[in-house]
Amino acid sequence: MILGGYALHLYCDNYEAENSGVGNHDFPHEYDEFPHEYIAETGGACRKEARQAGWKFNIKTDRAICPKCVARGLKLETSND
Repeated sequence: MILGGYALHLYCDNYEAENSGVGNHDFPHEYDEFPHEYIAETGGACRKEARQAGWKFNIKTDRAICPKCVARGLKLETSND
């Protein structure tokens, strides 16, 4: 039998900006909070599970923001600068 699976490890892009000194430091991220991990048979199933948990994605720019930042009204950037 052959089994396959997909693991999705998510990091909030606002968390990365916050820790680099570029972002707004008023975010509710905790030390060593990331990655959040989702495991399923396919990548699409992992993303669906993450979206249900509150994550927002922009696949074209390869960016994601966590449910905490989404709740604060933050949005994904539209460019991949």
